[in-house]
Amino acid sequence: MRKLSKNSLLFFVLVISTLILFSGVFLEFYATSPYLVALGSLLLVIIIFSIFLFGENPLLNPLFMFSIMYSGYALGAFYYGFSGGEFGKFIGFLNLSRNETEFLMGESLIYSILCYIVFVFGFSLFYKKNLLANNQQRSVTNYFFVVIRYYKYLCFSLLLIGLLYWIWVSYKVAGGIIQMLLYFQAFGHLVKDADISILPYHLYYAGIYLWLIAAVLKYRKVSVYFIIFSIVGLIIALSTGRITLAFTYIMAQMIFFYYYKIDTFMK
Repeated sequence: MRKLSKNSLLFFVLVISTLILFSGVFLEFYATSPYLVALGSLLLVIIIFSIFLFGENPLLNPLFMFSIMYSGYALGAFYYGFSGGEFGKFIGFLNLSRNETEFLMGESLIYSILCYIVFVFGFSLFYKKNLLANNQQRSVTNYFFVVIRYYKYLCFSLLLIGLLYWIWVSYKVAGGIIQMLLYFQAFGHLVKDADISILPYHLYYAGIYLWLIAAVLKYRKVSVYFIIFSIVGLIIALSTGRITLAFTYIMAQMIFFYYYKIDTFMK
């Protein structure tokens, strides 16, 4: 099959983006919640253009991976824009009025658009073409030698702190792990009401990624124990109610391992 030229692909992107924008404006007149559909359409268009500009090897591109997460916000905007004020039982637990819920959803979409633009800008600063074609010998710094040698102690500390903090939060906000998992979609508001932070969760994620890097560099494979602890990290991510963030957490590990295998094979 003949590959589309850059100009032909650009024309196709422009046509699709124009249709999405006009559809968003048109559907806004029939939406039951104001501005959500229009903002969702704008976010989708920005995502499409970003993938077109920096989306080489899309299935293995970090930009594409995060774009999937942000596209979930856009699709959610379309869904809730025509929900007729029904925002789900979990949001119903928060005792927010319809106007408050719609305002917060619109505000969240605006933040999502701004955050995605900043993310794409940062990605563009370090974007390099033909990443997989670079088969030159890579040197490992002294830092990585230290990490590889002592990673078990460092990873254990990070994982233990993150896991214990997660358990403490579950009892603080919901009375237990099971209860917190049942009400995961309302987790953000539960944490806010309890006036606590989930920032230490990232210590657990850092421990997993550090373990992955060290294990791959030292043994060229991961163990069953790593998979088990990685699944625990997935549960921690899911418990925050951020489904696409949990997806990103897993995909980042898979893509790193894939890149390493490809790089090793090409040497």
